[in-house]
Amino acid sequence: MQYYPIIKIPDSIGRAMGSYPLLPDGRTEPDIPEKPDLSTKLAIGVFLCIVFIFFAKIWGLVLLPLMFFTVHMIHKSENKDYEKELCKYHEQLLEFKEIEKQYHSEEILKEHRSERIENAIKLTVEPVKHDNPSEYRIGKNEKYFLPFLKKYFGDRIHTGLVYQTGKMRDLVPDFIYMDDESKIVIDIEIDEPYTTTSDGEVIPIHTLDGEHDHQRNQLFIEAGWFIIRFADEQIVRYPDQCAKVIAFHLSNIFGDESILEPFHNVGNLPLIPCWTEKDSLRLIEENYRESYSDAHVVITDIS
Repeated sequence: MQYYPIIKIPDSIGRAMGSYPLLPDGRTEPDIPEKPDLSTKLAIGVFLCIVFIFFAKIWGLVLLPLMFFTVHMIHKSENKDYEKELCKYHEQLLEFKEIEKQYHSEEILKEHRSERIENAIKLTVEPVKHDNPSEYRIGKNEKYFLPFLKKYFGDRIHTGLVYQTGKMRDLVPDFIYMDDESKIVIDIEIDEPYTTTSDGEVIPIHTLDGEHDHQRNQLFIEAGWFIIRFADEQIVRYPDQCAKVIAFHLSNIFGDESILEPFHNVGNLPLIPCWTEKDSLRLIEENYRESYSDAHVVITDIS
């Protein structure tokens, strides 16, 4: 089962976050030697003896003990070579681990990954202003969540910006986290299990078995954007915890735990299961969104 929040990372940045610096001379971990296989030799020997017995009768029986002796001696010799190779392997492995420890220290690893991540983020496609701002609409719950985002992330939170895909109509995120210095862009989406159309029809939306969100996610990923999708209920009931998820994500990307300092007294965000179209239809019947709509508080001062 999948749960909210859903977090997507661009492939190039994901590889950078898990990368390691190359060791000197392209050194790699040594291969463990293969242990000699006695069973295969015995099987071949027995097969040959059976053939001899079938065609030469008594000679096959005479050769049987000779075959076992020969196989034993060959295996014994191979075992000696294997033990030597194994000792050599352990020496090489110990040497490799020492070099790896030196070149993959926490400090060097952090510096290496930071550089790789920084270079990958530079390729991010930046959003642009909406051509017609009057067409941009923000829902009641998004309006409730926006001050919490502004509280923690200030002017790095944007609304009314779009991603021009060049393949289909412009994509308009609910919110965008964009840092002018690092150039990182995070698409922050709020998913409801159903919505009401202009005709008044209530229909499922953001379903696991639907293609729309998957295609949309892929376009953002190809542009180098990160994606964090929250369930509508999460931003209503737990706005601070949702902001903490964003901060935790940023902390992981940049290796900077200070980003989490404003959240020391904020708990972790409870997970909410994603829904299929069938689930959504059931939630419509239960009038599910009304069960948390009154969880809003009157915002007077959240600074």
